Amino acid sequence: MVIIIGGASHSGKTFLSKKLIEKYKIPCTSLDHIKMGLIRGFNDCGFSAVDSDETIAEKMWGFIEGFIGTCIENNQNTILEGCYFPCEKVKKLLCDDLTVVFIVLSKQYIIENFDKIIKYENIVEDRKFPESREIKFFINENERIKEECIKYELPYFEITDNYFEGLEKILEYIKSKAVKICRYSHNDINEICSMFCDTVKHINKRDYTAEQIAAWMGGIDKDKWDKSLSEHFSLEVKVMGKIAAFGDIDGEYLDRLYVHKDFQGLGYGKIILDSLEEQAIQSGFKRIWTCASITAKGFFERYGYKVIKRQQVERKDVLLTNYVMEKHFEQEYSNGI
Repeated sequence: MVIIIGGASHSGKTFLSKKLIEKYKIPCTSLDHIKMGLIRGFNDCGFSAVDSDETIAEKMWGFIEGFIGTCIENNQNTILEGCYFPCEKVKKLLCDDLTVVFIVLSKQYIIENFDKIIKYENIVEDRKFPESREIKFFINENERIKEECIKYELPYFEITDNYFEGLEKILEYIKSKAVKICRYSHNDINEICSMFCDTVKHINKRDYTAEQIAAWMGGIDKDKWDKSLSEHFSLEVKVMGKIAAFGDIDGEYLDRLYVHKDFQGLGYGKIILDSLEEQAIQSGFKRIWTCASITAKGFFERYGYKVIKRQQVERKDVLLTNYVMEKHFEQEYSNGI
């Protein structure tokens, strides 16, 4: 997926992009950097740094369109941020693999917060030259972009009061496009097995020895996993096409629940757990039980699971400790859930 973050100068595009980089672990390209690379790399690239944003956008569009197309063709996830996205041309590129968001600052917001807008221009990157354009320029540019977005029916978010609340709305919108919950597919078995091994090796190592980790990873059988995941109620959370978490339940037994090592602490495990619990309840079960690793024990405890017993299981002649845990749903049934 390619994410376009557009908007006028000083609207917070780079700050939003930084948040997305942290959340989705994908690269970002600034059109400002590309612009300056072209200007400095060629004697005459067709435009200069003092040209209007609209002129630069027109001149750079061939590169931008080619960049987006190449990323989509090669299934590359990335962010493009900048001022140089002509709405009319962006509209023609819209597809399932392209998410577009424009940030717009309202006139009133700019008037009331102009000093802060200029003050925080270096919050992410160190600008070498202070901003000299007047407030009227920023008002006109934001109003122009809003009008263009409306004309070409492109998503925009207008900041009218609290910037950070507006930012959260944008992040939620992008999440709705980037994060998908789906049933297990045979085509994903290799990625799931690889993700399982990476997670155990990097996350569970704090609670198990190297010998135990090796035995745990070595016990995986792709054919058996594919068969059981196909037979069970199995779900995946995909973030921009990459599996971030997966889990499965067989009746009242929650068999597996793993979160990719790069997506820990972002709520994807909870998404899987909630969905598996809902499936169990809808199937008429009044409890779920699981065998949780030392590492996962705290996660399950946070969501109402109780330890029944501590036990040791054998993997390739090596003993590993885990916990039999369960959660009852009588209360949910009494509430009509």
